[in-house]
Amino acid sequence: MSPRSTTSRAPPLRLEPAEVSFVRRALARRPDDAWAHRALPLLGLVAAAALLAPARTAAAGGDAPGASDFSRVVDAWQGRRAADVAAEIPKDGRLKIDLLGTGDGRVRGQPTAEQAEVVLADYFSKLETASLVDASGDTKSFSRTYDYTYRPTGGTSQTTRLTFTLTTLRSGGYGLSAVVERAKKT
Repeated sequence: MSPRSTTSRAPPLRLEPAEVSFVRRALARRPDDAWAHRALPLLGLVAAAALLAPARTAAAGGDAPGASDFSRVVDAWQGRRAADVAAEIPKDGRLKIDLLGTGDGRVRGQPTAEQAEVVLADYFSKLETASLVDASGDTKSFSRTYDYTYRPTGGTSQTTRLTFTLTTLRSGGYGLSAVVERAKKT
């Protein structure tokens, strides 16, 4: 007795002529659908532009702080009032500090408001004068750069660039998040 194969082959699929024409029509691109195929990329571009529009508005200064929003920090810095600078730091926030120092090395860190007040009080105690001149122009941005001229105690005046960065507070308004000093390019 010879073993028989248990696998069976399915008969080939046979379509009637009416069914073949239906399949061909379904697979073929209909002329009235051609506009949809051409419009799809355009729709994608319009959607991308709509998504990017709010980001562009914010970057251009739609919701960004203006020069007047930096005035309390600037006044406190020029007056060398560490407590007033620290008062601008958001509650539970930290201040990124990166200063060139007054001759005894860089002042760097991310202290809490209380710690920042101590660090800045020490820094300001080594200065005789401090003045800031806005170098940012009329733009609205979360960062503003100032020409920072100061004289360390017993030293000569120096001019650098000081940048303050603000952050948006949940309660409204802005809080100080960074103070960065860089050498001024001449």
